[in-house]
Amino acid sequence: EELRRRLVCAGYSLETTSFCEVGGYARDLGAMELALRQPFTFAVVLSESTEVLKRLDRSGILFVVISERHFRLNSHPGWVRFHVAAAVPKFVRQCSSAGIRRVCEFGYVRRMSASAASQLRNVGIRVEQILVDVNYGRGILEGIVRGSMEAAFERFGRKGVALPDLIYLPDDYLARGVLTALQELGIRAPQDVRIVSFANAGLGPVYPRELTRMQMNPILDGKILAEEILRAIAGDTVDWKCIAPQYVIGETFAQP
Repeated sequence: EELRRRLVCAGYSLETTSFCEVGGYARDLGAMELALRQPFTFAVVLSESTEVLKRLDRSGILFVVISERHFRLNSHPGWVRFHVAAAVPKFVRQCSSAGIRRVCEFGYVRRMSASAASQLRNVGIRVEQILVDVNYGRGILEGIVRGSMEAAFERFGRKGVALPDLIYLPDDYLARGVLTALQELGIRAPQDVRIVSFANAGLGPVYPRELTRMQMNPILDGKILAEEILRAIAGDTVDWKCIAPQYVIGETFAQP
């Protein structure tokens, strides 16, 4: 939203084009093909679909790709790495030094971008991964929140159930659902279980105690990206910055 606001203030109008993707392959590019008939100055691509990127490359439009992977194409002037898992190593080191032995990690796909499971296992920490059932008929955001809430009720709601040492929530919408369930069940952090969550500055999730979190800053990131795009449009060489979360130690990783 900050990116859009700043580009509009600079005199540019923005059009959003979306399409359905499965495994990085775009199934329907009709909306994009229609958009490409218009005289665009620049495109910001939030897709890793090689079909989409090759089609844009052929169009001759300047564009920047925001993704985890680096794509080498002819016409785009840059790549912004969206390094979602940048804060995971620091989190894993804290777990190791704090003597954490059992972690429960929630996810709504099998390979969450910010998953810490493999790195935690590499230092000898047991990880239970819970795959959330998302009802996309409710809309993706409500589906994730409600699905994660129901998964947490199922995992922690039984009488006498053993809690892990720590619950890791690698997505802010997952966090909203799981935290709601924990509060309803009377499970406290850090007294009963430690919690580390993904978060966005100014957007939450919100919890009675300050969450230990991997925090994105969408306003600052949007400001920097808008400035870089405007320089690229002007023909300047741009040193594109990486977008990544910062590890913020709050109260939910304190000693119980």
